[in-house]
Amino acid sequence: MRITCVYSVDEYTTAPWSQTADASYQKPLFTPTEIPFGLSAIASALKAANHEIRLVVVNPLTPLREIFQKEFQEHDPKLFCLTSVSSQFPAIKKVCQVIKELDPTVFVLVGGSHPTLAPDDAIEPAEIDAICLSEGDDAVVELASQLENKGSCSNIPNLWIKDYKESTNVERTFSIQRNANSPFIQDLDRLPFVDRDLWEPWIHNPREEVSILVGRGCPFKCTYCANHALANLAEGKFVRFRSPENIIEEIDRVSAQYPTVERMYLEVETMGADITLAHDLFAKLAVYNSARKKPLRYWLNLAVHSHFMKHEDKVHAFFAACARAGVTSLNIGLESGSERVRKKVLRRPRYSNEEIVNFSSIAREHGVGLTLYVLMGLPGETLEDYQDTVRTTRRMRPDNVFLSIFAPYPGTDLYNVTKEMGLIPDGVDVSSERFKATLDLPGFSKKRIRMENILFWFKVFRGRWSYLRIIAHTTRSIIKPHPVVWAFYNYLHRTTKFFTWMKGIGSLKLAALRSTTEPKRVNQI
Repeated sequence: MRITCVYSVDEYTTAPWSQTADASYQKPLFTPTEIPFGLSAIASALKAANHEIRLVVVNPLTPLREIFQKEFQEHDPKLFCLTSVSSQFPAIKKVCQVIKELDPTVFVLVGGSHPTLAPDDAIEPAEIDAICLSEGDDAVVELASQLENKGSCSNIPNLWIKDYKESTNVERTFSIQRNANSPFIQDLDRLPFVDRDLWEPWIHNPREEVSILVGRGCPFKCTYCANHALANLAEGKFVRFRSPENIIEEIDRVSAQYPTVERMYLEVETMGADITLAHDLFAKLAVYNSARKKPLRYWLNLAVHSHFMKHEDKVHAFFAACARAGVTSLNIGLESGSERVRKKVLRRPRYSNEEIVNFSSIAREHGVGLTLYVLMGLPGETLEDYQDTVRTTRRMRPDNVFLSIFAPYPGTDLYNVTKEMGLIPDGVDVSSERFKATLDLPGFSKKRIRMENILFWFKVFRGRWSYLRIIAHTTRSIIKPHPVVWAFYNYLHRTTKFFTWMKGIGSLKLAALRSTTEPKRVNQI
């Protein structure tokens, strides 16, 4: 069966003097670390089941009708599989509308976080025939099989399917078949590796750093994150890991496919969910690297807590294992430097500021860098709470920070809390997620949140980064909420002459100016 998978992103590249997008719609992803593992798993599973798969990646400048007319002419798909977070759902609905206008008989399935956690909203558009809740690896393969063999589908776990009825009205009437969710897939090793050939034509720099999926699920129940809701969708263990052997097999295959790649992101919610497995993986990565002419470097996510950090010998052993394995950097979720906000608002794993600062110091001793996730503009957060965040972040001396302004996403506990506090209307605009203030907090207004978002880099990194690097990050904070200006920034970023000029500027590292790829937070739903 011919199937087309569709992924959408909200960024684009263009020059102000250009009448058209500077071909940005042709390669809207910057590096392979932007490949989404959800849709990748679906596409790879379908391809492994001998279906003919194509991929389309769209952004706000993509000429949708032109792109999909070409897709129908060249591929003639009978099934479209799309994925959506909440902020991208309006764009996905537009894509579905164009698809149905071009061929009303094609079957349109939408999965991802938004349909999973807001299914009644996701199933409503007339252009969508079915939605996938929870994991779709097996469900979508079964859907394709039924459509190919019977021309229709029914009784597929994890899918809500529209049953259309005969009607004399202009609009067709339908009932919704709400099938129960199947248990979480326990053996992740049985899933096919990501088919990177599908994505390569859409990536600007396809031979830069790549991502390798390590596991699924998170043991923590942070209020701003979707994991607490996702964990309740099905039976079975929610936190699962691939075996070290399976992970290394894919690393080796990707390394052979892209021999110039020197660094890989081991993507998992937190490697600390199973510290024994982490040590096992690190030991085997060390052996693997020792057999290579040029060892690879890795970075990954780690959620820390007091139970681990209070044992300094265990912390030292962990970082020593990191160093032997080639793990040179960790992403750590500080989120807030206020212990009150972490405990009562975010429901983060428990740890004190002194513990996390000491943890950072030990990381530096072992040569392992830290990048922090930081949230601001949270419901219940005061200006003093935010100042604690600035002070704690500065004390931790991270290599970098992924700074985000809180946006309330439906399906999370913190969304419900925010709504109960009367801080948001019935609907909420998350189109400029992370960079535009959403909440007007008592004593911490939208205007002040935005100002502090811009000043953050100077307050945290003065005296530790070059002023040019601080200015670069500050500039990004200023322009990111403005799509046209940000598009021009990306145009400069992708221009060879601009790179050459920037490389000649003294101490500024290229990474300081570039739009560093941040692994997407799960609370983007």
